Amino acid sequence: MDEENSAFLAYGHRFGVNWIYSGALVHFHVLVSILAGVLIAEALYPARRRERWLGTRQIAGCTLVLACWTPVFVLVTRYNPGALRIGLTLALIGGLVVLARLLPARPLRPRARVARSGWFFLVGVVNMTAVFLVAFVSPEHHPPPLVWSVLFIAVLDAVTVAALLAMSGNGAGWNDRHKVAWISGLLFFFVVIAALKDLEGFEGGSVVGIATAYALWKLWRRVGRPRLAAEPG
Repeated sequence: MDEENSAFLAYGHRFGVNWIYSGALVHFHVLVSILAGVLIAEALYPARRRERWLGTRQIAGCTLVLACWTPVFVLVTRYNPGALRIGLTLALIGGLVVLARLLPARPLRPRARVARSGWFFLVGVVNMTAVFLVAFVSPEHHPPPLVWSVLFIAVLDAVTVAALLAMSGNGAGWNDRHKVAWISGLLFFFVVIAALKDLEGFEGGSVVGIATAYALWKLWRRVGRPRLAAEPG
């Protein structure tokens, strides 16, 4: 184990859980692995955005695969969180699925005012950059007490959600151009990091990053063109 990983693990680990890594991991996968993919797919195929992508059978199938994979994961790794933590995690996942199906599509009253696309991009840049600096850079350079770092990520995400709601008219007024700008802001951090890593030793990440940035810019231009006059950003 190298010195950087040792400092990172020692800083975040409490009660059998690496809290700072867990927070960053959930943050990344919710925003990038899930949200970014959904919003980009809706921007690419707007005619199908109102369709139901997953039916009861598909959700049941995903649940079954997850339940079957859990014991396999325990067998192929040295880490065993224990039956209690696994059970609580599966129960939490099930509860979130049920909650998502019960909540109304528009839980807040729509508002007319919507911010420009640039503000969505900026919020995405600040959010992802701050989380990764706190989670992965701070532990190596005299970090604050762990509880403050965890609270910072939680508060940052809460403030980000509040800002997005305020800028998007409570989620009712933003269009695909705003959403692509938001996703581009989130991914901007990784584009920059890929370029900086290639300066140390070329691995091709900068090429992928530049191609991603170009594709997002083209998509932003494409979704804004039909309603450019109506879009304030």
